Amino acid sequence: MPWGAVHARPQAPQLVRVVVRSDSQPLAASPSQSPKPLAQSQRGLGEVRGHGLLLGVEVIDEQARPAPQRAKRIINGLRERGVLIGGEGPAGNVLKLRPPMCFGPEHAQRVTDTLREVLADPRLAG
Repeated sequence: MPWGAVHARPQAPQLVRVVVRSDSQPLAASPSQSPKPLAQSQRGLGEVRGHGLLLGVEVIDEQARPAPQRAKRIINGLRERGVLIGGEGPAGNVLKLRPPMCFGPEHAQRVTDTLREVLADPRLAG
């Protein structure tokens, strides 16, 4: 059912709550599929913020300053490997993950694994 059709129904608030709970709970339940542990272990990644399926991962330099050029290289490295994310933030240094509602735990694992691969790529250092 299209999202607009869901909102047009009288029971829309209940439907939205069910969809968000059923789709977001499995992702939060598995830390290995989240970018949070990766950010804690990787130099150059700062805070991970978000709610539900929407996440932002801060890209920083050695002095904890925003690193927008590195963020662009990471976004392009992910794109080259088939993972599409965006950039955001006042400095353009936040990796924005805004997956579709059909995003499952296997997709979260792929994003995390691919991000780990891109961060290990020496061409993206700095």
